[in-house]
Parts: sequence; structure tokens; C-alpha cells
Amino acid sequence: MSSKTKSNEPLGTFIVLEGIDGSGTTTQAHKLAAILHEEGYDPLVTAEPTRGPVGLLLRRFLIKDIPFGDEEYPPSMMTLLFSADRLFHVSREIEPALKRGEVVICDRYALSTCAYQATEETEVAWIEDVGRHALVPDITVVLLLDPKIGLERVANRDLKREFYENLECQQRVDKNYRQLLLENRPNVVSVNATQSIDAVAEDILAAVRPFLNKSCAHS
Repeated sequence: MSSKTKSNEPLGTFIVLEGIDGSGTTTQAHKLAAILHEEGYDPLVTAEPTRGPVGLLLRRFLIKDIPFGDEEYPPSMMTLLFSADRLFHVSREIEPALKRGEVVICDRYALSTCAYQATEETEVAWIEDVGRHALVPDITVVLLLDPKIGLERVANRDLKREFYENLECQQRVDKNYRQLLLENRPNVVSVNATQSIDAVAEDILAAVRPFLNKSCAHS
């Protein structure tokens, strides 16, 4: 479902930033919002998992706050939870903001579910079929980074380590992101996240600028 099909009114722009842990999606989402605010736009920064009921459950899973033994969380289960959280996210936050003409900047979205949950047993085609009713972003930017560097950055955070923050998992996720990029999906691009924060921000801005609705900017 396209982000431009549910209303005849001018809509905002739906931007998604993707990448492995430590790639800087959160930092860059807020930096992009600050730049666009200076240019007269009304940016909304949001993220997945959300702070909704399913999103809060997912956040507890990610920090292993819910006992699950020594087994890994089944990718199929996580796919269903992330997809449910996404539908809540779209209906409660993303669509209303777009209809108001705002720029929505989302820190991870549907491509994350593909990259993080895809395995030999859980195929991307099935993951995308589960999430087929979610809104399609106008532009998705994948921040590419060596997983070892990403985990070094993560280690410097004063936060509890998450379930996916280990080298084996991050290498698999990075491989999945790169495979998804090779498929030449419409309006999915990559940016080298090993650069400085400002350089990455410039590349992201260049990628998203053609998709911005100038009529939504305030003078």
C-alpha cells in the first residue's frame, strides 16, 4: 500500500532509516529532523518498536526481560509481533501525520523485519507477505557499516545489551540488508555509515530531498 493512496489531500513524506545496530539510525533520524525543521518542514521522528502495547512487549523481549529459557526467539514469532506493532504504528501515528502534511522520519520499519528475521527457515517472501498491509515508505535509506564497528559503538552506550547485539547475528543482518539492496527495490538506497556524522547526514539529505513535498514546507 503506497503512502500516497489513502487521501486526495496533499500528503507529507514518509522517510525510513535502516541499518544494523550501531549504524546511527537514531542519531541520523534526529539530525535529519533538525535540518528539515530549519527548512520549514514539520518533521515527526518515530521508531519501531513503538511505545504501543505490542511495541512495549517487543522492547522487553529485546532486552531479555521476559524469560524464554536459553533458546533464541523464533523469527516467525518476532515477525508477527513486529508486523502487528507496525500496523498499530501506521494507523495511530504515521498516517495521521502524513495527512497533516508532515515529514515522518522512522527509525527502522519493514525492511528491518526482513533483515533481522530472515533465515533459511523464515524466508523474506513470507515476512513480506505477513506485512503486506503496511504503508510503503516514499524513501528508505540503509546505513551500511561493518558489524564489528557497529558493535564497538553499541558497547559505548550506557544501555542494557539487546538480544540481537552479538557479532554472529549482526553479520547475518548486515548480509541480509546488502542482499535486499542488490534486489534494486524501488526507492531503497544505501549510505556509507563509516563516514563522520555530518557527512552521513549530508548523504541522507541528498537522498531524501527529491521526495520532499515542497508545498508542505512553511515559509
